[in-house]
Amino acid sequence: MMDSSSHHYWNALGVVCCSKGVSNNVLAQHAFIKSIQCQPNNAVAWTNLGALYLVNENIELSHEAFKVAQSLEPSYVRCWIGQALIAESVGSYETMDLFRHTTELSMHTEGANGYAHWICTTLQDKSNRNTELYRYSILQMNAISAAHLALNKYTERIQIDAAAFAMLGYLNEHLKLKIQAREAYHRAVLILRDKEDKDSYTCALRNYGRSLCAIGQYDEAIKAYTSTALTEFDEHTGLALAYFKKGLLQDSMKEYKTALSVAKSEQEKAHILTAMAIIEYNQGNSDSAKTLLFKCSMLKEPSIKSLQALCALGLAKRDVTLATAALNELLKHVRINDSVYERCLITSAIYALQGRTGAVQRQACKAVHSHPGNPELWTLLSRLVPQYASNNGKGGAIAGIVAQT
Repeated sequence: MMDSSSHHYWNALGVVCCSKGVSNNVLAQHAFIKSIQCQPNNAVAWTNLGALYLVNENIELSHEAFKVAQSLEPSYVRCWIGQALIAESVGSYETMDLFRHTTELSMHTEGANGYAHWICTTLQDKSNRNTELYRYSILQMNAISAAHLALNKYTERIQIDAAAFAMLGYLNEHLKLKIQAREAYHRAVLILRDKEDKDSYTCALRNYGRSLCAIGQYDEAIKAYTSTALTEFDEHTGLALAYFKKGLLQDSMKEYKTALSVAKSEQEKAHILTAMAIIEYNQGNSDSAKTLLFKCSMLKEPSIKSLQALCALGLAKRDVTLATAALNELLKHVRINDSVYERCLITSAIYALQGRTGAVQRQACKAVHSHPGNPELWTLLSRLVPQYASNNGKGGAIAGIVAQT
């Protein structure tokens, strides 16, 4: 009233009217429009007007307001966050790119949290690994590290957001930062411990138990898993793995059997049977292990890991027939770029078991020739050359050159 020409006062009035204590949307809209009329080049008021329209689900007007704000001040992060939220609400494929752009402009909690959410969502979808979107948005843009950095800054400022700490733990796991993952998941557990949301608390305990098992704290992992209701597949398998790592093989076998009864897919059943076969082998029951692995191979969707384990069992028992048959079955189910190192290792081992020493080195050389960018294959070749090269005294020198490569 004292200075009706000030766009700052009109904008401030609009913000106050949007607050929960007032919630006068009509006056808020009027105030933002008056602020714009007083100062047309007013990106803040345009952004606030767009936010008001977005909250009231008027998507088209919201988009227009944010677009004007972007044109007036391209570096103003809040209008870009608004566009990202609109893209999210309409299911646009540009959502992740928009959130990523907000993190590049400046640190803003909404932008950091939104970008991390979309990165985690994309990573959890295992079916998209060979898509152009995944290669660009995740690999080319170094998205995991970028989201990890943004979320670290977010959790430094907002320390009561359990979902953010859960996402931070997940990103830490992808970056192989196991101790940091344990710490982030523990923070999520502490935040949710006294809340009424028991489902989120149970999920946090599962994550915490998995991270404890990954760093060798098996007693604590067992304690975390047994604090849950033990009704979900992941809870049983996580507890079974912790028991196995602790050396409690009977307890592990019991949990895996329970997990087998609640497994929903053929792949889950195959993984459980493979784990049970490993336990049987560790207890000296090779025949029982073989029987379980044969069960895996008879499923509609045999597991690559189970077929690899069957190959390994044949090699360990020096059963060339079993190892070769398992390898032939394995080759039917893997794509050319999948499990390259494991296939080369198993094939070379079978040749060695058959006494075909020349074929051992040739197999590794062929694999390196086909996949020259795979360091595991070069390492394997450097180990095989001294063992299987012809006795001309040059095996060690050649192995050194290969290892250096």
